[in-house]
Amino acid sequence: MSILRKLNTKFPNPQFISSFFFTRFSSSAQYVDPGPFDDPFPDEPTSSYYDHQVYKAGRNGDMATVGYLLNKRIKDGCFNTMKTFSFITNTDSSLSILDPLIQTLSRLDKGVTRKQAFDLLIARLCKIERIEDSLRVVQTMMEKRELNAATFHPIVNALSKKKRMEEAWRVVDIMRVAGVKPDVTAYNYLLTAFITNTDSSLSILDPLIQTLSRLDKGVTRKQAFDLLIARLCKIERIEDSLRVVQTMMEKRELNAATFHPIVNALSKKKRMEEAWRVVDIMRVAGVKPDVTAYNYLLTAYCSESKLREASAVVKKIEEEGLGADMRTYDALILGACRVGKVEGGLVLLRSMMDAGKSVMYSTHTHLINGMLSIRYYDGAVRFVKACGGRDAMLDQESFGVLANKLVSLGREVEAMVVLSEMKKRGLSFGKKLNDFYEMHLRNIS
Repeated sequence: MSILRKLNTKFPNPQFISSFFFTRFSSSAQYVDPGPFDDPFPDEPTSSYYDHQVYKAGRNGDMATVGYLLNKRIKDGCFNTMKTFSFITNTDSSLSILDPLIQTLSRLDKGVTRKQAFDLLIARLCKIERIEDSLRVVQTMMEKRELNAATFHPIVNALSKKKRMEEAWRVVDIMRVAGVKPDVTAYNYLLTAFITNTDSSLSILDPLIQTLSRLDKGVTRKQAFDLLIARLCKIERIEDSLRVVQTMMEKRELNAATFHPIVNALSKKKRMEEAWRVVDIMRVAGVKPDVTAYNYLLTAYCSESKLREASAVVKKIEEEGLGADMRTYDALILGACRVGKVEGGLVLLRSMMDAGKSVMYSTHTHLINGMLSIRYYDGAVRFVKACGGRDAMLDQESFGVLANKLVSLGREVEAMVVLSEMKKRGLSFGKKLNDFYEMHLRNIS
């Protein structure tokens, strides 16, 4: 991939760059109205309209019109789309206009107009598997100083999907040379493609860890390691994720967030002894367990109705001076409802609200399910009504959950009360609930 090697260098003399790009791509000429179009401009043009006009001009090789349209559409508030450069296809005749098109984009109005056009051309070239050509566009954007991480995302993604990992990593190096910091999205493309739960994929894990160890220290390396750990946990390779932790320990780049995916994965699998062992590893590494780590453990215990163990976790949170957050309360309310102590859950909810803490939607769902489990149907209806009117999305969620549950339980009277309330509040419900509602209205009449 010759262009990758060319780009993976430091910038040459600034005067050379300026003169080189000025002669190739710069022009003081402005794009003027090319004349009447076959289709007159509508009073309120749309992005779709502009895409169609750009497509026709591009297919005809009329770059002056393409430039005029690309400038005008942004002024009209019609941003480019993924279809803007659909006239570029993977054929010799189409690709023959690529250089004139790059020159055309170089003369667009600077700022959003030019940057967005370049980014979408890169995305189009990657889509038709013209990676080399997309990097030629990057080369032009380097001189314009209009690069950011999003510019490189389609390239890294395309190479990663093709398992061309060495080239993908080289693009990440190019980002740094160009003064662009690789972001989470770029690393995610790499790691998702790199690591799957197969022997062939995992055989490269050690070389990958070594590669990450050589990244720039600080946020760049820390973020890459954290993402690798999260990926390994997602494919249930906990032991391998702990090997990455060992490397990070040597680099002294650990914090509590590094361990969150591991504690979460083990807790979800109910491998609690191992999860606690990871918490011990955090302390050995000089990392103080935070409330998020404890919340994963707490939620696992509460979902299993193990309130004694849950109480021990809460005690740890209090002893270590960590304030309970909304997830802590969510877990405790879940636990209370699982063992039928709905009143206790309501007391906790009230204390949250009095303390001004945000309440998760799932917390309301736990309470609704808890009331229904003890056949407190009227109470569940009163509960969602009492909580209504403060958050439209919460209303949609809570009323919808309760209505569906009541219908499935055969509690038709209460279900109609809830659905009537939803109608009154302007809340929507799906076809199944609507059919139920209409049928019962007909029966009543």
